[in-house]
Amino acid sequence: MAYDTKRYQFELPASGTGAIDEMKHLIGAKTNGDLFDNALTLLHWAITNVREGRMITSMDENEENYRVLTMPALERARNAASVAEEEAVETTTMSNAEKSTLAAG
Repeated sequence: MAYDTKRYQFELPASGTGAIDEMKHLIGAKTNGDLFDNALTLLHWAITNVREGRMITSMDENEENYRVLTMPALERARNAASVAEEEAVETTTMSNAEKSTLAAG
C-alpha cells in the first residue's frame, strides 16, 4: 500500500554525523528516515507526557534512584500546556453577575 511522504533536508555539523551513524547502528535503523521516525516517536511521547504534568525520567532500579530529563523543548511544551489550560479556564469561568444575567435570560 502506498502512502504519502514528504521530504526533509537537514544540514548538520560534521561533528554530529558520527552520533547519527552510531544511533542508527544501535537501534538497527537502515536509513536516516528510520532513525528520524524513531526519534520523533520518542519526542512525541515525551511532549504528550509533560503536557499532562508528568516528568520524563530514567530510573536505576538497583539503586532505586532516578534522573529527570530536562530539555528546553520539553519545558516549552510544558509551559504551552499551562498557558492553554489557563486560557481555557478564563474562557469557561463566568462571574456571578454573568451567571445571574444568563439565568434571568
